[in-house]
Amino acid sequence: MGHPPLIADNTHTTRLPADVDEDKFTPSSTSLPVSENTDKDSSSAYFGLKCKLAQLVKSAKKQTFRDPLADDSSELSLDQASAFEADVNAFLNELPPSWRLDVTPDVSKPVPPLTGSPFRMAQKCELALLSHRLIIRLYLPFLKAAAACAPPRPAHQAVFGTINAAHNVIGAARALHAVWARTRPAVFDFYDFGRTVFDAAVVCAHAVVQEPMSMIAGEGVKNVVCALGILRELGDARRGVEGASWEGPGPGP
Repeated sequence: MGHPPLIADNTHTTRLPADVDEDKFTPSSTSLPVSENTDKDSSSAYFGLKCKLAQLVKSAKKQTFRDPLADDSSELSLDQASAFEADVNAFLNELPPSWRLDVTPDVSKPVPPLTGSPFRMAQKCELALLSHRLIIRLYLPFLKAAAACAPPRPAHQAVFGTINAAHNVIGAARALHAVWARTRPAVFDFYDFGRTVFDAAVVCAHAVVQEPMSMIAGEGVKNVVCALGILRELGDARRGVEGASWEGPGPGP
């Protein structure tokens, strides 16, 4: 965020990939055979969804980038951030049912048992994690600017937008961790899973500290407790903070 996209819109002509039936698609095909079963783990539909999400991220980066040498140094407005949040939520709501993650409203309750493929669960969680992380990044500048004031008065839209996104990040991480507690799908090698959970916990904790008597405080505390549980289990499994090595205690006296 805050940097121009590496690939400009007018520098490529490649269209989004189509989900086709690979068994029926041959060099002699005159049309694209539509896949009859997109629920298979081998379906390319997930790749198409990731491309659409990447376009959404790219659009947000274009709008948030401000050239420091340009005369127009206006920042992203709250209305623009709210509009991007609506676009992200629309993307999530329009996902096919098999890729749509339903986060449990109360994260203190047990995780529902897995009923499908663990690989599909990883895909659903990744789409949810990346989408809601984007919302957090869009609203964070408004929270930081408000924190510098005395007394801090952040916009309610930014507060509720970030804590709702953080709740969904923790819920998705919780669902993923329940299935992949001792390992991670390869796709999660591209960003720090533990850092993602930690950042969401900080957002919730900040909201609770700023407004301890508000209606969001109770749920915020539940989210923090849930995130700390995940991080604690990650630490126990990896003998240290995720992404860092642990060398054990030093030599005795």
